[in-house]
Amino acid sequence: MAIYCDQQALSFTIICMQDVVESQKTNTTGEHWLENPGKKNALFSVIAVGQLFGTVPIVPIMHAIGLRYTFALYGLVAACGTLMLPLAVEFGHVFLMVTRLLQGFAMAIAFVSVAAITSHWSVLIESGTYIAILSCSPQFASVLTMPLASAFCESSFGWRYLYYTLGIASLAAVVAFFCLYRDDPKNHWMVSSRELSAISLGKEGQSSREPVPYKEICLDRTMQAVLLTTFGGNTAFFIFLHYGPTFINKALGFDIAETGFATALPYALCVVLKFVAGPLFDRSTFISEKYRMIMFASLSQGVMVICFLVLSQASNRLVAQIAYSAAAAFNGLNIVGSIKCAQVRRKSARISNRGVDSLNHFRCVPEFFSSSRYSLDFN
Repeated sequence: MAIYCDQQALSFTIICMQDVVESQKTNTTGEHWLENPGKKNALFSVIAVGQLFGTVPIVPIMHAIGLRYTFALYGLVAACGTLMLPLAVEFGHVFLMVTRLLQGFAMAIAFVSVAAITSHWSVLIESGTYIAILSCSPQFASVLTMPLASAFCESSFGWRYLYYTLGIASLAAVVAFFCLYRDDPKNHWMVSSRELSAISLGKEGQSSREPVPYKEICLDRTMQAVLLTTFGGNTAFFIFLHYGPTFINKALGFDIAETGFATALPYALCVVLKFVAGPLFDRSTFISEKYRMIMFASLSQGVMVICFLVLSQASNRLVAQIAYSAAAAFNGLNIVGSIKCAQVRRKSARISNRGVDSLNHFRCVPEFFSSSRYSLDFN
């Protein structure tokens, strides 16, 4: 969650950085990057570039040192990028791009860890619940970050202290994770033999060190469907994540304080939906697993499409806010169906755990696409 908080903070604080522009105006008459839509959007597009750079070495690094050390390494990168961001803003757009690149690099571990932790630590019949809970990280991050950013922007401390707070909290979270987590449940001092037997049941013969079968993944019809739903869900997610506060503040006319809570509301609703959806998926055994996965993915995508259509035509502020909140909330259900489907297909097709983790490569595309497309539309 800390990695998501670090990355999401700029989505809000970019609407309350006017002091930076005013400071430059006293020294020069040139255009500030905050007044250039293209440069502002580049700060969000570069996250996808950083995530791609972070994804490329993640599989061999995890092969070599395991998730525990890999997550700690990526978490430290995120914390450093966040702590340096206020200083980078003073130095200029290029330095800020570098810090955002670091945050994007660290983001690569977030999606991978959901699949890896679920695979190693969940009881097989409860994997849907594990996925639902672990995938709440971006929503919890938004629920925490947006009101906190609003409070700092309105306070005498200013927006810079948000980054110092998040950076220090990230360091603490990384240390806590490193101390408490183990890659294998059998190496954890708090796991009993009974728990270990339950976790291991049905996972015999799994290997996490096989080469990633990229060709097989791309040619498999089921994995193609997973990639398509993931692309659609992530495109919507990144639009809401990066531009939600700007939309709420500029288009709907909310002030800074209201924007923080209005932006956090749909993510709070999404968390509630996920806590219901995960156990519901695992316990609805009267419906075949195939149709449960289709149902969750279709519900998520269908509601988002309807809400986007409403948003494109809505002139009423209340209607627009309801459509925005519903779209962002139902967006989170997609991961329950898609990751579960990928894991089931992995088992039946004997694709390694790293094969599922490699889906992170494709996650970068919608983030870059949504940021670039928004920039073109804005201009």
